[in-house]
Amino acid sequence: MPEAEPKAVEWAQQNPWFGEDPMLTNFALKIHRNLTEKEGVSATPDKYYNEIDKRLYRRHKKRYLKYYSHNN
Repeated sequence: MPEAEPKAVEWAQQNPWFGEDPMLTNFALKIHRNLTEKEGVSATPDKYYNEIDKRLYRRHKKRYLKYYSHNN
């Protein structure tokens, strides 16, 4: 199994829901497939991770923000 890119590891660490919240994780993976397979965006630049964050926020704002709220 190939080793994860450092940027991917950093992004996953900054997103505590990844791997824990099935809805957000599956949506992030769907965005990944769309970006890499349909839109031709490389999975390594900041643009890629920013786009995942932006689309997740737009689609699942309340669920996404609960992981960053101090009032959980």
